[in-house]
Amino acid sequence: MSKAFSRFLIFFGLFIALTGAGLWAWNTYAPAEKTLSYAWYLFAFFALTTLGVHAFLLRSGEAKPQVFIRRFMAITSAKMFVYLMLAVLVAFSDKAQAQVSLFHFLVFYFVFTAFEVVSLYGHFRPRSN
Repeated sequence: MSKAFSRFLIFFGLFIALTGAGLWAWNTYAPAEKTLSYAWYLFAFFALTTLGVHAFLLRSGEAKPQVFIRRFMAITSAKMFVYLMLAVLVAFSDKAQAQVSLFHFLVFYFVFTAFEVVSLYGHFRPRSN
């Protein structure tokens, strides 16, 4: 396991703990019609996807910069497509809570994507000597 991935795992664990605490607080204190019974499954899906994509991108970053850029764009496009299909599937399978499930989905998407971009930027940013 590389040093960069080990460092990422530490920050990712903290991020998961904070985000999980936020989800727990939301499920505990929000009105019942604003909570989602399967929110923890969505949370786990986003966490595992972020972990896998980040590991793939760190390995891709060891190659030429052009290779990393192509792989980053490809995986980001594929991930966005899969997320969109999952959001549509979730919304149509649970029409009674479609609005709440899409809200949870969008919050998870933005939070996990922001974390992933910040993590990648922190790893690949140019270092001044």
